[in-house]
Amino acid sequence: APLPINNPNKLLPGLGIATLLPTAGNVAMQVADVDGINISGLLFDAGEKNSEILLQLGDKKSTVSHAQNPVTLHDVFFRVGGASVGNATHSVMVNSNHVIGDNLWVWRGDHGNGIGWQTNKTRHGIVVNGDDVTMYGLFVEHFHNYQTLWNGENGEVYFYQSEAPYDVPDQQSWMNGNTNGYASYK
Repeated sequence: APLPINNPNKLLPGLGIATLLPTAGNVAMQVADVDGINISGLLFDAGEKNSEILLQLGDKKSTVSHAQNPVTLHDVFFRVGGASVGNATHSVMVNSNHVIGDNLWVWRGDHGNGIGWQTNKTRHGIVVNGDDVTMYGLFVEHFHNYQTLWNGENGEVYFYQSEAPYDVPDQQSWMNGNTNGYASYK
């Protein structure tokens, strides 16, 4: 089951890069739309059974402001494949407003174990639906669709690094309607 974070002002430090691995196709961590959550030093590792989302911040897009006490993510990493077969439709889903991310590495494995276009399936690395979200050091790589899908308003990104997938078997396998492939950041 997902690790639920429902109360405000909680610190979740993953000392030594603690790893969360959902094995039943569930969300690994679900954070309610509350103030002051600090998540740091965690690795979200996708399990073999597909998870729709690995880390979910807020259940759905809301109008709640967290400007005075935002949710913060520091040194948080996501891996879909690489250690073993892993599948996750979206690694990160940000529905809350005023979230601040600092050094997020969101990776669909391109080397290691459990790697292949039809093996470690994904869609997006990160989807941002919340408004006024800020990312410092956002690294998103090798997903099957847009690496980053940003729907929220007034967001900011300082330093973005991205790589398209390397293991696309042919152009027909990576089409956006009639367009060849997907942009990294939409």
